[in-house]
Amino acid sequence: MKTIVIAGIERGDFCYYVAKTLSHYSRTVIVIDNSLNKELFDCVQMKTGTMEDGVYIAKRRDVVYIKDVAYSPEFFDAFEYVIIYEGEVIDTEEIGKADYVFVMPDYTPLSIEKFKGIDGENVKYIMRDRAGKFNENSAAELLDINRDKIAGCIDYDPMDYAAYLSLLYNGSQKLNKTTVSPECAEAVTYVSALVSGKSTKEVSAVVKARRD
Repeated sequence: MKTIVIAGIERGDFCYYVAKTLSHYSRTVIVIDNSLNKELFDCVQMKTGTMEDGVYIAKRRDVVYIKDVAYSPEFFDAFEYVIIYEGEVIDTEEIGKADYVFVMPDYTPLSIEKFKGIDGENVKYIMRDRAGKFNENSAAELLDINRDKIAGCIDYDPMDYAAYLSLLYNGSQKLNKTTVSPECAEAVTYVSALVSGKSTKEVSAVVKARRD
């Protein structure tokens, strides 16, 4: 079992894409939506939500989605990949126990202040909606972290926002080179390759070819 925490601005699209990509390698992927707005779970469950053993769950392809579940090794052990989507909810216990933590702020002052200085060997930052002259160096300075903690930046792109809206309204969204920006696809590839242990080249081919 590998546990991945994704925190940052309340946009569940990136978490959805990573789960979709990891499901190519495993049929036991679960996403726990512990964010403030529960947006990711709510959009997916529009089509597939059911009650099982007192827990409301949703399934999309080979990914199980649930919400508001605390860290539980006994429960998580049934899955190869456990993705905890925290959004703006910073749970230090979950971050400390996770194998991988990806923090995804944007460049607004409120977001920078909210996610500043989250530390740990398992923590990496991926900046969202970069525009203007901002870069990795300026992000590290603003967040008061070492430059090597910045794994990448995703530029603001109307294509990504259109895909995000499509996910919210349809409960699913294709992931390939025609639906998301190159920077978003690259970031999904980076996270999925790191977590799965597959090569970046192999995962990139999966991301570019997905049709579902």
